[in-house]
Amino acid sequence: MARERELKLEIDPDAAAKLRSIPLFAASPRIRHQISVYFDTPKGKLRRQGWTLRVRQHDDGWTQTIKRTSRSAGLFDREEWEAPIMGQEPEFRAIEETPLKALFSARQFARLVPLFRSDIERTSWQLQRGDAHVEASYDEGVIEACDRSQPVHELELELAQGETRHLFAIARQIARRLPVRLGVTSKSERGFVLAGTLKSHSDKAPQVQIEPQASVAEGFAMIVAACLKHFRLNEPRLVRDRDAEAMHQLRVAIRRLRTALWLFRPAIRGKDQATINDQLRRLTRELGVARNIDVVLSSMSKGDPARPHLKRERDRLYAKILKGFDTRRFRLFILDLLAWSETGDWRREKKAGMPLARFAAKRLDKLWKMIGERGSKLRSLSLEERHRLRIDSKKMRYALEFLGGIGTLAGDARRDFIAAVEGIQDSLGHLNDLATRRAMLSWPIEDSKVEIGRCMRAAKRHLRKMEKIGPFWRSSNAQKSTDKVALARRGKTRRSPPPPVTSQA
Repeated sequence: MARERELKLEIDPDAAAKLRSIPLFAASPRIRHQISVYFDTPKGKLRRQGWTLRVRQHDDGWTQTIKRTSRSAGLFDREEWEAPIMGQEPEFRAIEETPLKALFSARQFARLVPLFRSDIERTSWQLQRGDAHVEASYDEGVIEACDRSQPVHELELELAQGETRHLFAIARQIARRLPVRLGVTSKSERGFVLAGTLKSHSDKAPQVQIEPQASVAEGFAMIVAACLKHFRLNEPRLVRDRDAEAMHQLRVAIRRLRTALWLFRPAIRGKDQATINDQLRRLTRELGVARNIDVVLSSMSKGDPARPHLKRERDRLYAKILKGFDTRRFRLFILDLLAWSETGDWRREKKAGMPLARFAAKRLDKLWKMIGERGSKLRSLSLEERHRLRIDSKKMRYALEFLGGIGTLAGDARRDFIAAVEGIQDSLGHLNDLATRRAMLSWPIEDSKVEIGRCMRAAKRHLRKMEKIGPFWRSSNAQKSTDKVALARRGKTRRSPPPPVTSQA
């Protein structure tokens, strides 16, 4: 088994032609033609269980490669097993030393079918930075499945030796000279979408699947990667279509990132965290104004006299936002944010190595208290206080979605609790939309007392449901089990289990 650790960057052919203007790329590259065919069962057993299998043709013959599916984005960290084979069909003998042997019998393996292929011209350079060795490869070609295809233009930086921070340092050198963007999907993922065996959910936040024994550092890095993937998948859609839903999803991705910064603040606190949060806050405001106009426009009739003015303002804001996305500063910000989550100095602190379950429970307790204090006096809250309750409800929902695979943060209680929190968020969100519409239009609008009353009653009803379920993440048995696994992983022992978490972070 080998471990593949690589950073993907999207780059267009014109920019790729200028790579040699960067001193790192001064040496003559190696050029190879690679045809890869990806296999799975007709029902997608490999992909569903987190594996990919490909056969690649090259100058010396064929190689069969098995990889665990990476759940990351931008920075891909995967186990892989490679073996030479005799032809273009997968060979069962080549999986005998891999975990797939326990998953497949020879008879099942024989039922693998080709799903898609990639035809790539790879131009590679060997880069040295300090004691790190990196292979930089520009891949240009196409992925094909059935009668569909998708072009490939990407730069892969694969770490052969050294520390991950060198990957980001090299990527930053490139990004300062050329308009590259963080790449967040693998070739196999794009191929499965083309083949129709994987749905494209670019408009929705990807599920974060954190291992129960994960540390704080591991959990935070996975959540940041998922949020950046959500953002980057919707960014081209906004550029191409000026689509209101894409704008909404970009805003959701940034809000989820900000929730992650709040959730992990005791472990990541510092100058870098404050700077990143400030930049995300400014971006949230810009996206929020455009989103508010979209919400108001969607509620207006086509003949409304205010509609033309709002559409012009919407077009102006969209153009401004997209211009900001297309700057070197913004592209570097996205890259630096991922680098900080993966290699930042905060990782050296004690809290970064804590079991995530214990750490998260304390933060959820704090959020539970904040929601409870405001929710208990819902009808007397000011507009600003009601807005804060809605934001805290969003934080709780996003936090529980992030942490769904940990201890008691999975199961019916979690599902029902999230539904209640989402109900609070939606009810108060509708009231916020009414207030936004009233503030945005140039003439007064009378809010319906019936509508306001309905929303307030719904919010109160959902608050009661949430209170009835209570802080289910405090289960002592699940906490003991998760801590035991996490501590054993770090070679530690404990005489007695920790008490149920009741304190605030």
